[in-house]
This record gives sequence, C-alpha cells and structure tokens, in this order.
Amino acid sequence: MKKSISILLVVLTVLFSFSGCQKENDTASYPIDEQDAALSEDLFGFTAALNGRVFAFPQKYETFQKTGWTIFKKLSKNTLKTGQYSIYEIEKGDLRTEAYFANFGEKEQPLKNCLVCGVIVNAEQGVSLTLPKKISLNLKKEAIIKLYGEPQKTEKTPEGEILYYKKSDLSGLKLTFRDEKLFEADYFDVRDSSLDGASDKVPAAVKDYKAPKELSGKLSDFTFYLYGRNYTMPLPVRELLKNGWIMASKKQEYIQAQKTVKDAVKLTYANRTLTLDLTNRADYPTKAENCFVKSIESVYSVKLDLTLANGCRVGSTEGNLLSTFKKSDFTSVKKSGKKKIYTYKKDGSGTMKITVDSDGYIGKIKITSE
Repeated sequence: MKKSISILLVVLTVLFSFSGCQKENDTASYPIDEQDAALSEDLFGFTAALNGRVFAFPQKYETFQKTGWTIFKKLSKNTLKTGQYSIYEIEKGDLRTEAYFANFGEKEQPLKNCLVCGVIVNAEQGVSLTLPKKISLNLKKEAIIKLYGEPQKTEKTPEGEILYYKKSDLSGLKLTFRDEKLFEADYFDVRDSSLDGASDKVPAAVKDYKAPKELSGKLSDFTFYLYGRNYTMPLPVRELLKNGWIMASKKQEYIQAQKTVKDAVKLTYANRTLTLDLTNRADYPTKAENCFVKSIESVYSVKLDLTLANGCRVGSTEGNLLSTFKKSDFTSVKKSGKKKIYTYKKDGSGTMKITVDSDGYIGKIKITSE
C-alpha cells in the first residue's frame, strides 16, 4: 500500500495490498542490536528496532538501507515533492513492511535522497518490531498502557481497538489491537525539525513596514504601484493580503528562518494570479504570511498593472522610461539580442530590471529584494 500525504493536502491512493503467505510474528527471536542507535525509554524519542536492529527516526535513506532494508524495487523511481511525506513498502529478503519517507528539501527528490521517518509493522508480516520501553507486537493492551500511560484517544473497531499517542499531528504512535493484543504499530515523526520553534508572531520588520504615499523618481526607493496601492520592496505578504489579495494556496505553512522558498504562495486579485517566492527575514520559522516577497514582475504574457513613477509600465515607451529615470542612474544598460536591459542594483536592498523590446516598448519589469 502506498499513501501519499502532503503537509498542506492529504491524499490517500491505494496502490497495492499485501498478498500471499503471511507469517506470525516472532518477537522474541531477535536480541536488541544498538550499534546504530540506542532504544529510547521515551515514547517520543522515535527509536524502534526492526528484527533487533535499532533505528532513530528520521534518518537518511542511504543510512537506513545499509542494514539491508530497501524500498520495494517497483517503487524505487518514485519521487516526493518538497514538504511532502508518503508511506512506501520496504523489503529485506522475503520480508516486507512499510516505512514513512519525507522530503524537507527545497526541490522534488527521489526517495533515495529523502528521509525515513517511521515504520508501520503488523503481526502478520514476520517482522519483529520493538518500540521504546521494549514494547513489542502481540503484547497485551493492559501491559502497554501500564508503560505508556493512557492514550490521548481511543477508537473502537469491528476487529478490536486503536490507541493514539500523539506528540503532534505529524508525530506519534498509533497502536491497533486484536483480541487485546498489539497487532499493528504505526510509529512516525514526519515533522520538519528545522521548523521547531515556529511562531505565528509577526516579525518586527513586517510590523514596521511603511507603504509609500507616492511613487518615487529615485530607483533606489524601489517604489511601485499595484492595483490601487503603492508599495516598496522588500514587501511583506501581509501587506498584500491587507489590501485585498487572497491567499489561493501555499506550499507550506511555515518557512525556515532566513530561508527563501520558491513558488511559496499563490495570491489572487482582480482576476490576476501572483506566484511568489518568499523570504523569511526573521531569526525563527514563521508563517508564509509573515514573510517577504522575493521578487515581483510584470510581462506582456501576464500583464499586471505594476507601474513605476511617471506611468512607466509594461507597454510604455523607452522614451517614457528615460524621461523618468536618467540613463546614468542605472547600474548598467546592456543589449541582449534585439532587446535592451536597464539594470539598477543597490547592494543590501535589491535589483530592478527593465527590459525594452526591439520595438522600443517596455516588455518586462522585475523588482527583486535581497
């Protein structure tokens, strides 16, 4: 079975089920081998032993596979998008069970480059599983509750009962019982640990943002007009939302401190959509709404009403541009084929690039903040 689950959107897709001969688990046949990690006494220490070999989750797949466990061959070419985790079948010889894989990188990755973040093992697979405090499959429910305490949630099923021990929505333990004995353990930690300490607090730089009252004739001010409002870069996402833009989607809820995420959000307004890269300038992980727009641009194919001083915008003339800003004000003016690119760069602040097409009209304006 494969379940594909996004941090933002949960999608379950059944690919296949276990079939053929199934074996009763022999949980006493493997002594605990702690050469890679020590089996924790803490339920949320996220360590577990498969056939006696202890693993600490999350860990790199390349480390995990050195013990002989590998992704089911037919799934080896699968990939995960950034911010996504999934459950895939793993195998060792003729043994099969399932493991969580997660991609916390900045781009889509093959499974071999992802992290293994937990396992799902049941008593019919012939795989020995040992959890913190030496809990193993087929142990009675009363003994487990005595060691782990009362669960946060219980659920009755036609076949038995399920106990839930949760650290968060993305980490915890799900125990399924049949005939009062532990039949299956679902143990996972698919949090992006780099987001530990994430806060909804609005950073001071966002609070201190002041929108310009008018457009400036100085390139260094990076001012522009967009759908009824004046802005300057760096521009907080929150400022756009305050002025009527709607968050249509976002790649992830939180962004790491001092990190930039490509295509982090999509905003809509007046039948226009902006897909924006965002930078978190705070020294702690925070929500996308509290981050800054990395760059904004207008081109002929997706024409915004992004406008500089004196009406300079996509579709206006090079003469209009040069009557507004002096040619000498730009850092460089270069030809690219039949086009001409006017660039202004201010170290520590950002870059403005204005492309004039061969017909003498502005074809692109892009403003990027550092």
